[in-house]
Amino acid sequence: MIRKFIFFWGWVGIALISLAGIAFSFFHREINVDMNKIIYTKEFVIGLFGVSFFYLLLFIDKTLCLFIREEKNFIIENETGKVLISPASINSIIVRAIENYGGVKNVKVVPRNSKKGINIDIKLEVESEINLTEKLMLMQKTVKEEIKEKINLEVNRIDIKAAKLMHNNDVKVKPKFRGEDDEVGQ
Repeated sequence: MIRKFIFFWGWVGIALISLAGIAFSFFHREINVDMNKIIYTKEFVIGLFGVSFFYLLLFIDKTLCLFIREEKNFIIENETGKVLISPASINSIIVRAIENYGGVKNVKVVPRNSKKGINIDIKLEVESEINLTEKLMLMQKTVKEEIKEKINLEVNRIDIKAAKLMHNNDVKVKPKFRGEDDEVGQ
């Protein structure tokens, strides 16, 4: 959160410096200010140093973030050590559990650590049904049980987004006809 706050002010600073530079370049003839008197003051030099140092720190932080990857594995600690489980392992468990329901395509899973357990975001395409919300809630329950059973992680929250509803056009209805005695046949 602190990093986001710092970067917010960094972007505000970039915007202000850009706007000031553009305004000065367009209106420098109308501004009757001796720039030498401003540039060589103690306050200007200290301010310029502070702003430059701030942006240098932002540059260093962003550069280091490119080369240092944060550990995104899920950690289970016990008396003998640690067990690290990759997000790809969790994804495969979840995708397999959801695809068992049938009528589901393009399942995308994003697991994240939280203080209370694991949060899971699932985005999928599903066939439209009468009880679609019931089917999605059953999927949530199944995913929670599978994660608990297979890797012993507590699931805090599971959000499922039905990104697209597929309509099954393959179902063909046989025409009904009435016979001689007005009976219904096939």
